[in-house]
Amino acid sequence: MKQLRPSCLSALPSIRRAIWAPAAGAITALVLMLPTIAYGQDTTPATVDATTPLCRLGVNAASDPIEKFDIAQLRTGFYIDYSADASPVHPNGAEYMPIIGLEQIQRGKDDYAYHPNGAALDAAIAANLGATWIIGNEPDRRYYQNDMEPAAYARAYHDLYRLLKSKDPNATVLAGAIVQPTPLRLQYLDLVLRAYVAKYREPMPVDGWAIHNFILNERSCEYYLDPAHRPPDYDGPEPYNGAYVCWGRTFPPASAPQMDW
Repeated sequence: MKQLRPSCLSALPSIRRAIWAPAAGAITALVLMLPTIAYGQDTTPATVDATTPLCRLGVNAASDPIEKFDIAQLRTGFYIDYSADASPVHPNGAEYMPIIGLEQIQRGKDDYAYHPNGAALDAAIAANLGATWIIGNEPDRRYYQNDMEPAAYARAYHDLYRLLKSKDPNATVLAGAIVQPTPLRLQYLDLVLRAYVAKYREPMPVDGWAIHNFILNERSCEYYLDPAHRPPDYDGPEPYNGAYVCWGRTFPPASAPQMDW
């Protein structure tokens, strides 16, 4: 079993279940629950005070280094920075969760690239033994982030899961964070699972799921550009501008024939 840092106070004694909620700001609070991961029976430190980090609370340091912020005030238990650092800092004992970025090379094919790779990834693994890794960031996001068709993500996950486990058997590996847990995005994950089984003839091994918890519309930008489809709660500038409504709401790659799968 993976052991938590001694200074990290878990609200649950053995199993954490949660939903990620990162956004693109400089530093954003996250709440994390990792399904199916056992963390041992006693993770509560002998002495608990108001500064003890909370394992279920993390932050996203997207554009500034984590050291710039006094995360001890938040009792932050972990953080991400959309990279895999070979020399991460642990302010106030916070855990560092590395992320491996992905890129699909060609539509309709499952070839992919990832970063870091080679010696850089080896160094990051060696420096973060026992860490929780996330493979990909928003693979279901078209045009931005990782933008991976289900078969391509299934192949990338297969290869990188095994690479990480071969170099660090104690690593925890999470499937890359989808934009939000809506039926459409969960359908994308279903396709990933099916593609994995079809290619490798075995269930996809998953230690946990990383899921962003944005609250976004699930229609195309083209739909909202039409004033006839103005949402009743629109609070953007006047006259109506659909671009203020559709930011970040693109369909997952290959989510359905009519959705450009």
